[in-house]
Amino acid sequence: MPTDSIPNSSSEGRYVPSRLEMILAGRCMAAVLFVSLNRYTQWGFSARPWLLFASTLFVAIPFCTHAVRSGYGISVSLALVFCWLGDYAGPYSFMIGVGFFLIGHGFLILGYVLHGLKMARLAFAAPIGLGISVWIGLQLLPLVHSHEQWLVIAYLVTITLMVSLAGGAQGRWTHRLLVLGAVLFYVSDLFLALNRYTAIQIDYTYFGYPMYYAACVLFGLSVSATELERAETLNQPLSNDTCSP
Repeated sequence: MPTDSIPNSSSEGRYVPSRLEMILAGRCMAAVLFVSLNRYTQWGFSARPWLLFASTLFVAIPFCTHAVRSGYGISVSLALVFCWLGDYAGPYSFMIGVGFFLIGHGFLILGYVLHGLKMARLAFAAPIGLGISVWIGLQLLPLVHSHEQWLVIAYLVTITLMVSLAGGAQGRWTHRLLVLGAVLFYVSDLFLALNRYTAIQIDYTYFGYPMYYAACVLFGLSVSATELERAETLNQPLSNDTCSP
């Protein structure tokens, strides 16, 4: 059967995404870079279709390697679906968009728990995440509109928990993918908050979008990394009955 969607590992245990995953990830980031180039060159194309196309591609990544075969894969896939919904709804309603992302973070948190945590890693990551978020909250909340403060607090608590648990995730390559993805997502959301509530304005097209989409790609790739690490732990080859282009 076709094996284009099977992740590979070298004799040294190095994680390498499958060909199909790399194609989806590459096209996702290419679409985002086109949006930045379109902004820079002022070609005049609408960014929205390209961004939704990129969002659709990152949603597809985990389905390349047994996304529905594990609780972790299902949770990450649902998280990415709700990120897609947030991308779609955000331009129409900020509050609804944030609501979708809140649910997405909830599924990521569930996925981390199902995947498994190392308490030593969590004990190291949690104080760092908490300290940074408390400082940001103290600086930001006085500037937030009163009717949005509850949402900002809920989101800050949720994304802090998401980043901290990513830092505590077990595994080697899965842990690295999750930590990098969580940090990129956190920083991209911080840019959005600065743009909305402060005089500091970050050009999200050049900085925020690449970080956000890279984070979602990394979350998607973590599903195959988890499957590969599980197969290596059991000393079994990864099954090849996966999707193929």
